[in-house]
Amino acid sequence: MNRILDRNLLALSSNTPSLADRISAADPDPSVSIEMTRSGLPVPVVSRSGGARFWLHSAFDPAREATRMSENSAARGFIVFFGLGAGYHIQSFLKGERCSAALVVDFGISTIRTLLESVDMANVLADRRVSLLVDPEDEELSSFLKGKYVPVLFGDLSTVIHRPCVELRDGDFGRAADVLKDTVSQISADYSVQAFFGKRWFLNIVRNLPVAERPVRPLPPIREAIITAAGPSLEAGLAAIAARGRDTFLIATDTSWPVLRRSGILPDAVVSIDCQHISYYHFFGRLPCSAPLVLDLASPHVLTKRADSLMFFSSGHPFCRFIAEHWKPFPLLDTSGGNVSYAAASFAETLGAVRATIYGADFSYPMGKSYARGTYIYPYFEYRSDRLKPVESLFQSFMFRNQLLERIPEPDGRFRYETEPLSRYRVALERFERKSPMEIVSIPRHDGRSCGPARPDEKNGARRDMRLFSSGRTSSTSERFLAGYRDMVAAFPSPSGGQSDYLRRLAPMERDILTTLLPAASAIKRSTPRRAETWSELVEETRRWTLEILDSAISPG
Repeated sequence: MNRILDRNLLALSSNTPSLADRISAADPDPSVSIEMTRSGLPVPVVSRSGGARFWLHSAFDPAREATRMSENSAARGFIVFFGLGAGYHIQSFLKGERCSAALVVDFGISTIRTLLESVDMANVLADRRVSLLVDPEDEELSSFLKGKYVPVLFGDLSTVIHRPCVELRDGDFGRAADVLKDTVSQISADYSVQAFFGKRWFLNIVRNLPVAERPVRPLPPIREAIITAAGPSLEAGLAAIAARGRDTFLIATDTSWPVLRRSGILPDAVVSIDCQHISYYHFFGRLPCSAPLVLDLASPHVLTKRADSLMFFSSGHPFCRFIAEHWKPFPLLDTSGGNVSYAAASFAETLGAVRATIYGADFSYPMGKSYARGTYIYPYFEYRSDRLKPVESLFQSFMFRNQLLERIPEPDGRFRYETEPLSRYRVALERFERKSPMEIVSIPRHDGRSCGPARPDEKNGARRDMRLFSSGRTSSTSERFLAGYRDMVAAFPSPSGGQSDYLRRLAPMERDILTTLLPAASAIKRSTPRRAETWSELVEETRRWTLEILDSAISPG
């Protein structure tokens, strides 16, 4: 019996029982030995071919080395450690309150087995803030970060590299670093959106629930779809869109709807996901009765007055998911691409389309033109123009408001401007196309490319599930649901202790309630930082704001 190993595995099993079982079943690594330092602490040493020996910590005083490492590091918040070693460096960072949560990433299950049977790291492994991943696949690492790292609660994400461990497996750690960088970029982009729109999302959802309570007629399945985005190339495709067959379902994005209306083309549905009131500009003219307005549940309440036929869907917003689970199941659309063209593609896929053709998805400013003629921006700028600010200058100011605008020359002498957000939208749609069973073809833009490589040989023969696009029944009235939700928010446990420990103490329903509050918390942190300086103050401030909104909705006036 190895008491050190048993103690370490017992500590690890409190956080990650499956990993403790894997380590227990692994064979020890014969290349790892333990040497005692002058300070009396054990240090792992790895023997390599040729007789080279690598000490994973200082041969003199690893504890002092770890203290200097943490004192000279700016890492704080959610800390990702590359390399476990004997845990001295991790223990040093865990002292005090600088570390809100920690993820330790390492490779070589046999090496980890030897480390845990040789060095007592139970105090590190049992710490509620610490999680350990060994030999993680790229998707496992990315999924863990997306599930555990909540910026509004844990603060910034920092990386601490334990160089002796990383140098032994630089290829594995290099790949993990790439996954970390890409995942954190996605999380940061999502958090930035929440910081701007979190409060507005919640307010819109609450206001839309009484309307969403009404029954709606479901949409039948389709096989062929056309999607119109609002890029300049849409103008060249209007004739082809007008000549579509009867069996082709026309989905207009909200921005492209005025262009179609101006050309006398009536869509079969219009999709909108923007929570801002600016989306109102797309709908100055009423939609025809035959075309439902398909809205995110977090869309502005004012849009519900713009259509005789209205359908709500649920996006990835936590409150939307909570509503769909506990009050009324809404159709779920993927809006993770961040733009309405992506959501429209998800809508076509959900309707069962085998093929979707997209017009106007430029994701750039070809020849310096931002939108197709007829979109809301034309009358908006025409109204604002005067002798000193003609329409042309307003369009240029709009396009060049982004300092990171990049001019891309084309082989035919043309050019386009690209921005980082537009490029990110294009990449997201390409990713969606690769994983979708639906064939997606984007009519070539001014740059001559399509949004994604169509693979008709793989997709055209695919059998699709044919299902109705419809919401389910409500479990109660919207007012009763909101009253029950309000009571759960009011009874939510007050935050105390560290973030990780607090989250672990929450019951499943309490954790769900907290998740519904996080987007608003991000916005509150951005707009009123002095009133919520700590994470616990932020949770309480968000609770107070949420209760005010709910009380107003339940007892208006």
